[in-house]
Amino acid sequence: MRLLSYLFPPRCILCTQVLKEENSYFCPECRNTAPFVKTQQLKTGVPFLSGNTSVFYYEDKVKRSIRRLKYYKKPQYAVAFGMLLANELEKEMEEPFDVITWVPAYRFKTFRRGYNQAELIAKQVAKLMSIPARGLLTRTRPTRPQNGLTKSQRKANVLGAFCCCVPEEVIHKKRVLLVDDILTTGSTASECARMLFESKCQEVYLATVAKTREK
Repeated sequence: MRLLSYLFPPRCILCTQVLKEENSYFCPECRNTAPFVKTQQLKTGVPFLSGNTSVFYYEDKVKRSIRRLKYYKKPQYAVAFGMLLANELEKEMEEPFDVITWVPAYRFKTFRRGYNQAELIAKQVAKLMSIPARGLLTRTRPTRPQNGLTKSQRKANVLGAFCCCVPEEVIHKKRVLLVDDILTTGSTASECARMLFESKCQEVYLATVAKTREK
């Protein structure tokens, strides 16, 4: 183990600097300067979502870190992000969730990447919070990347792109925590939540690693 630590030392998940402290995910500088979300949005104007918890704002080092998780084969980042998100949720939420799920990726994208980062984060959150994790949704068709689209284009892009893949009784009257990596306009999460409400869930709350700042 010492040899592996020497050859592959732990690095800060935001700036990739080698860490001197054990059992840490941040270097001292990033711990002090990262764009942490100070006040959680426990109510949101996004349709079908009762609220949102995020760890960071989607900026600078955080943006690059999430891109490394998604596109550069860094699934281990999901462990750190899941721990941070679970900590935030445990501070904010008064009632426990019944089940944790995630925004599904289209199967070809998951196959090419090797994993769905939202699923990895969701399962880590579920493990730490001792809540069942289950894939409740499936993506029925590929969609265009949401980057660069207007709010109305994002909504149209994901409309009808998801469906529930479990019997209605699985989520009937259940409080569902929906996990994703980034919240921008909320179009994707809202469409996922709409499908969950069609199966008569009680509530859908969104948890993301990062979100864009409101302008």
